[in-house]
Amino acid sequence: MALLGDWDRLEPLLARARELAVPAGAPALAWIADWAEGVQLAAAGREAEALELALPACAALDARGEAYTGARLCADLLARLAGPAAAAPAAHTAARLEALGAHASASSVRAAIGAAGR
Repeated sequence: MALLGDWDRLEPLLARARELAVPAGAPALAWIADWAEGVQLAAAGREAEALELALPACAALDARGEAYTGARLCADLLARLAGPAAAAPAAHTAARLEALGAHASASSVRAAIGAAGR
């Protein structure tokens, strides 16, 4: 829903994911909800807030054994940002994807960096 920009359908899903994360012992639900809300903030032009919310969520996924998922979600967020604040996280994400062997994903992040003039 986040990547489609379907905010009306996303809102209740965010609340439900966060509600279930602790009792289900699935913190990744909350982290993915944070990432999705970051995408929503980015779409609203609130890039600094988007990065502040989504980057730690992606890092938490990475730290808990979901390295590709965390990096790929980060890449999807960063592709929607144009500000200079996204340059360092984008370079880090591209390097992380490259290290994981996800060469096409790394290339797409690098292309987005170049397209944004960063």
